Amino acid sequence: MFDKSAKKIRYVVPKEFLYKESRAQFKSPEVIKYQDVKIIFQKPKDEELIQFLVEEKQFSLENIEGKLKKMKSIKSKGFQRNLETFFGRPKIIKRSGKKK
Repeated sequence: MFDKSAKKIRYVVPKEFLYKESRAQFKSPEVIKYQDVKIIFQKPKDEELIQFLVEEKQFSLENIEGKLKKMKSIKSKGFQRNLETFFGRPKIIKRSGKKK
C-alpha cells in the first residue's frame, strides 16, 4: 500500500544557504526612488544592439534584423490615436429620475 507519511522531497535547501539574509533582502529591498530615474527614449543603435544580442547573447542575426526592421516600420507609421478620434466625443445622456 501507499504510505501517506512518506513525503516526496522536491527542493533541498543547501546547508550554507543564508536564509536570514535572504529574508531580510526580500522584506526590505534596495529601491531607487522614481524621481532619481530619468528615462530617455531614443532611436535604437542598430550596430550596438546587434553586437550585444547576437555576439554576447547568441540570438539569431536574422531574427534581430527582422525585429529591428519591424520596429522601424512601426515607428514611421506615427503614433497611436485614441478612441475619440475614431468615434468622436462621447455624448452624455441625462436620464429622468424614473426607472423603467
